[in-house]
Amino acid sequence: MAKSAPHVYCSTLPYAPTCSLVSMHYSSMFPRTLRVKSGRLSHWPSSEMVISRVGGPVNSIALSSDGQRIVSGSEDQTIRVWNAITGEIVAGPFNGHSNSVTSVAFSPDDQHIVSGSEDRTIRVWNATTGETVAGPFSGHLNPVTSVAFSPDGQHTVSGSHDRTIRVWNATTGETVAGPFGGHSDSVRSVAFSPDGQHIVSGSSDGTIRVWDAMTRETETTGQVDFTNQSKINDEGWIFGNNDELLMWILPLHRTSLHRPSSNIWVSGEHETRLDLSTFVHGRSWSTCIDT
Repeated sequence: MAKSAPHVYCSTLPYAPTCSLVSMHYSSMFPRTLRVKSGRLSHWPSSEMVISRVGGPVNSIALSSDGQRIVSGSEDQTIRVWNAITGEIVAGPFNGHSNSVTSVAFSPDDQHIVSGSEDRTIRVWNATTGETVAGPFSGHLNPVTSVAFSPDGQHTVSGSHDRTIRVWNATTGETVAGPFGGHSDSVRSVAFSPDGQHIVSGSSDGTIRVWDAMTRETETTGQVDFTNQSKINDEGWIFGNNDELLMWILPLHRTSLHRPSSNIWVSGEHETRLDLSTFVHGRSWSTCIDT
């Protein structure tokens, strides 16, 4: 190439996209060179870099706050950190999870990485050395689908196929809030608000919920939801969408509880009908009496 640089440039000119400055400026100056009859691009490709050899299918990626590094979590149970400019691996693979890594995120200061896995655990890693600095955090009953750091880096939040959300101390792994129950299907994504006071979650149940990060309450849902998945405990209490006690069912009527319509429940072999159209519950329970 060093011996025939001009020829190389002339040979590549016909392949330059038609709308590129190189093509528009120089093509007319070289009328007797090859032409690309079909398949020529009109613009340069938007892809600037391809990172391969990532360890199998990639489930989750995140950029560091300075945009210099990329973290990836893969089906091969590992985590890797890449230079976002060159595509070279700068740390990893981090090993520890015993199943696919489903979600990864940098801490606000980029010093740590949090990961969630199908092994039902959460781990916090040193982003440079790959050492586990906290975890594994255990508590979810099913695979973890999404994780995120709080803005101050002190907590992590996780969502799971077990339909719950948990908030953890990012250093000790202790559960500091949750599990938040309310979604009727897998929690697919979670995130903290910029002030760290709230959590937003998205679910396969087709809903988005906003939670107080330190309590069990859904702040955007003022009314209790009755669903076919509403739980009844051994003492006969039916739970609402935030695991609050709603009503008590007599033992005779607890079998085969189901909800055929919005205001009527049918329970037990005697098909007892309960009309809930005027039923006050949750925080409004005290209004059940006329005064």
